[in-house]
Amino acid sequence: MSGNQNNLGGSCDWRAILGGHPVWLLFRGFRDAASPPRMILALIGIVVIYLAGGLLDGLTPAGSRVAVSGSGTVNELTLYVEDPRAYTAAAVTNLHEDAERLLLSFLTRGPLDMNREEGLAAIRETEALGIISEVYQEQLSRAVDGLAQRYEVRQSAVEEEYDALLEQADGAKSNVKTERDRKLAILQDSYLRLFDSLFAQDKTLRIDLDLIVAVDNRLTGKARDEDRAAVEKLRELIEGTQRLAQAYEAAENVEGKGIFSTWISFNGARFKRVVSALVYERDMVVLRREVTQAALSVLWLWQCHWLFAILLTLTWLAVWAVFGGTISRMAAMQIARNERIGLVTAFNYSVRNFHSFFLAPLVPVGVICGLAILIGVGGLLGAVPMLGEILAALLMPAALLGGAIITLMAIGLLAGLNLMYPTIAMEGSDCLDPISRSLSYVLAQPWRMGFYGLIASVYGALCYIFVRLFAWFMMLVVHTSAGFTMNADGSALNAVRGKLDAIWPVPTFEQLQPAVNWMSLGSAETVAAAMVWIWVALVVGLVIAFVVSYYFTVNTTIYALLRQKTDLTNLDEVYTEEDILDLVQEEPSP
Repeated sequence: MSGNQNNLGGSCDWRAILGGHPVWLLFRGFRDAASPPRMILALIGIVVIYLAGGLLDGLTPAGSRVAVSGSGTVNELTLYVEDPRAYTAAAVTNLHEDAERLLLSFLTRGPLDMNREEGLAAIRETEALGIISEVYQEQLSRAVDGLAQRYEVRQSAVEEEYDALLEQADGAKSNVKTERDRKLAILQDSYLRLFDSLFAQDKTLRIDLDLIVAVDNRLTGKARDEDRAAVEKLRELIEGTQRLAQAYEAAENVEGKGIFSTWISFNGARFKRVVSALVYERDMVVLRREVTQAALSVLWLWQCHWLFAILLTLTWLAVWAVFGGTISRMAAMQIARNERIGLVTAFNYSVRNFHSFFLAPLVPVGVICGLAILIGVGGLLGAVPMLGEILAALLMPAALLGGAIITLMAIGLLAGLNLMYPTIAMEGSDCLDPISRSLSYVLAQPWRMGFYGLIASVYGALCYIFVRLFAWFMMLVVHTSAGFTMNADGSALNAVRGKLDAIWPVPTFEQLQPAVNWMSLGSAETVAAAMVWIWVALVVGLVIAFVVSYYFTVNTTIYALLRQKTDLTNLDEVYTEEDILDLVQEEPSP
């Protein structure tokens, strides 16, 4: 290791803490992965993957989309990972039928009030979404206006009551003001909950209007008969709007979900649970369950949607061969020579070696499939009458040898996949060298590789939590600060719900980008919400980009450490085109 690497640990001298052991290099992962060039590369790769996945979802025929139950709580993927043996064509059909039954029940009830034949026709002709959306907009507008008017009346009544008390009070006016502010806060909170229930599709979030009536009675006296009639009218409006929101969700479930969006959402949830189990809970049972379900989701994708899986995998490999290879090259040069090479230089390197980055993970798969086909062809010989058994017995050693090669290839692919890109980035080799090196390192240093991987995983999980916490707090500060002024708009729904909350719901640590109820927005609000959604999506994308950048960066470090221990190669040795030119120039003239 060269002397100029002594201060690479940043403000915290990990090398001194760990007694000079090279494992300290792993703790540079946060700083290196968070560098702007690598984050930008990772973000571009993520955007391209999402755009390609969305395009594939859009091109997927209706009959091949993911079946979802009427409530939306169960789909094909969750059914598969819970019990692969229970995943049958009949089970998928049951999901479709359940969604159609629920949608039909909504279509034949108020406020849609279709007859059964009309409802079935709307489902068959995929017109249900348009019909529900049109009625929902009109019903929502009436419910919003009714609630806003009632809130304004109640608010004025409370203010008038306490204004009169303030005029009569000789002293202790501060107590009267305090009580007034308390009741106004109760009133606002109650109606805010009611507005939230208006947009809630989840039945558990529905709020009984009797609660609001009770609040009104405590604040402004007993309600009159005409007031109770108005409450009942509001109740019907709100419940009808809630049913329409649930009907809209059911109509979406009948049409099915995109394969890519379903798969990526499922594994995103698994990733969050793995981080929580690894850092917070330290629960190995949960960790093992989430990892198992993630692996089963890959099997589901290939078993049930194999053509989609092939197209997505090829796209995935092509994207990360460019952007992941660039990040790995930047990490390799920094580890070996403490050089921050330019983004263009590293990008050109990955483009020149694109075939190696792209083919390295595919070659073992090709070898495994080819040998499996050969063994299967040999099995056909065993089906020959009379001589088949003899031929199968004679070919058994070759079949066992093929099985051993398949097993070694599978081990190298699964355990050494994360070392393939770093190999090309540091050695400048072809697509075969990463396979041999990753397999040899896995077999020669399995415990050391597992130790490095464990340290990198735990440290990376802590770094991810910090980055996510930073992004959440940043957006929360912006939302709170802007909300003080932007929510001053007192028109209609904004009087209680808040204009900013309508176009940008409050982010939480668990949900950095909460869902927007697009149907409840006007034209100007829709445009604003779309623009805000894009900016927030970029922030969330940067959080994911850090994970991607950290993955390629830290695995390049692990490769360098394993190479040093296994091949006795110095950390500062890395392939560069300049070294080749120097060797050519130093050759003596003939």
